[in-house]
Amino acid sequence: MAISISDQSLCDLWTESRQKAQSADPYDGGDRIALCPQSIGHGYKRDISLPNGIDLTLHRYQFHDDLISSQSHEQASGCLEWVFNLSSVYRFWDGSYINNQQHYVAGQFYTSFAGKQLARDGRLAVDIHLEPERFQALIGHRDEILSLEMQRLLTGDESLFFSSVKTITPAMQGVLQQILGCPYQGMVKQLFLESKSIELIALWLEQHSISSPTSPQIAGETRLNAGDRDRHPYHLHQPPTPSPRHRRKIYPSGNTSSDIHFWLSGYLATTELAIAPSHHYRILVLP
Repeated sequence: MAISISDQSLCDLWTESRQKAQSADPYDGGDRIALCPQSIGHGYKRDISLPNGIDLTLHRYQFHDDLISSQSHEQASGCLEWVFNLSSVYRFWDGSYINNQQHYVAGQFYTSFAGKQLARDGRLAVDIHLEPERFQALIGHRDEILSLEMQRLLTGDESLFFSSVKTITPAMQGVLQQILGCPYQGMVKQLFLESKSIELIALWLEQHSISSPTSPQIAGETRLNAGDRDRHPYHLHQPPTPSPRHRRKIYPSGNTSSDIHFWLSGYLATTELAIAPSHHYRILVLP
């Protein structure tokens, strides 16, 4: 039999659970597990605070029965929330769905909608919470590359609660599995999850930006072409000539320039360094 509950009551149950949250990582006080309230299901939500203002929530739970929720009042969250729904089905009363393998962005003003979350599929999802200002910093304050819908969410348009729903791509799927299966603890875990969160936002941006133009070539820049690739890494006697802009002066760490120095383009440096792996190098970018 379906479980009927108001959205506010459901939030209160999870809030109470979070107040009793258990540590998920002995080396990270910002990584906590809140158990799913026993009255509605089993499993947990895992909240992880990361550097640079990124907060993750990992959902792994399943309801005993279909959960019918009623609409609640609007409230301000103060952040954007990227929701990647790997497994679970939510049916709104207007007949629309959020299905498995779909994602969307929730805006700064949140309101719940009456609907039913089906119990047949357990909830497996990754949420990324990020303040608008930090997201703008990530994209270099280039709001013009965003869709008009996303620009409205970014500026806090109170008439728009969610973005359009799109399908999780195979590339996103791979990153999500790495986040859910992260084997690390402490600072290594934080850095790993932060990098994967940013990678996931980058993949989302590729899917949602107005256009994804190729990077313009800078005057005097040396680019790899088919002939260059043929000469690398085995035909070092015919390397492409590096432009002054991309030259590097490389010294073994701890030694002076009189010991050894040579000019290389960026990608040829990798080949030269591989010849003498026992040395540690420092690279100076010269004007």
